[in-house]
Amino acid sequence: MKIKEVCARTGLTERAVRLYIEKGLVSPQKTWRREREYLDFSEDDLRRLEQIGLLRRYFFSLDEIGGILGSPS
Repeated sequence: MKIKEVCARTGLTERAVRLYIEKGLVSPQKTWRREREYLDFSEDDLRRLEQIGLLRRYFFSLDEIGGILGSPS
């Protein structure tokens, strides 16, 4: 699943999803084509992003969320 579809299904912005990737909260599969990186999200990634979104709505920090959810598989 591509990032646009993930954003549509979770209600998160692309900026937020990219931040969560940068912080190591989610780790979609990355592939390179024509010198460009593409992200492919699994259903597990989608569920994890939904959990992150819910915790953010309850004002948990990204560090706290990382502690609660642990490392992505």
